[in-house]
Amino acid sequence: MAIAVGSPLLALGVQAALEGIPSFHANGKGPLRPCALKQVSETDWACLILDSSCPNCSPLGCIERIHRECPSRGLMFLFDTKFVLDGVWALRAGAGGVFPSNGEPGELRTAVERLLSGGRYLHETVAEALALRESVTRATPIDTLSEREYQVFRGITLGKRQAEIAEELCLSVTTVSTYRRRILEKLSLKGNVDLALYASGSHTRRELRLDDPQLQAARV
Repeated sequence: MAIAVGSPLLALGVQAALEGIPSFHANGKGPLRPCALKQVSETDWACLILDSSCPNCSPLGCIERIHRECPSRGLMFLFDTKFVLDGVWALRAGAGGVFPSNGEPGELRTAVERLLSGGRYLHETVAEALALRESVTRATPIDTLSEREYQVFRGITLGKRQAEIAEELCLSVTTVSTYRRRILEKLSLKGNVDLALYASGSHTRRELRLDDPQLQAARV
């Protein structure tokens, strides 16, 4: 099993939660360096755990590439609950499981064991988001973003410069700038500050309609 997360503290927490699972120390190297794709491809692992906080890394891009190169191996993505759509996009990119980075250790252990047994794991937060999005007939602005546009959107909301995003996604700065312009147009926003405010607020509430009274009533 391999761990590639941006926070050393989170990596230690994941290790503690999974201690004792067969093959946990199969690679004998402990946590991987963030975005260590070459190391991942050369390591004998059954399940890779990664999150969205890895520096110099596009998590969704990593998931796509690893899933393409190692389709039979399990990928568990730890998402920030402020950005539930990260979990949705991670599933689309090829992750076999999604779990909140602040979730209960015991539940994480259960989720990883399910992946190791060949199954999939969908945390209730993402499952709820998917269900609510399906129940809304009119697409919301965030739904109109392409996968690449969403990756650029997340990079901007994390405070990354366009050059950093371009390097992570293997794009030119000009192309990233074009994506940024399209994102602003689709979301009817004016600049990066608006994007950050949008992401911290409506991205998880209004766009996912989690606070819609009618949908809340339907869940009861």
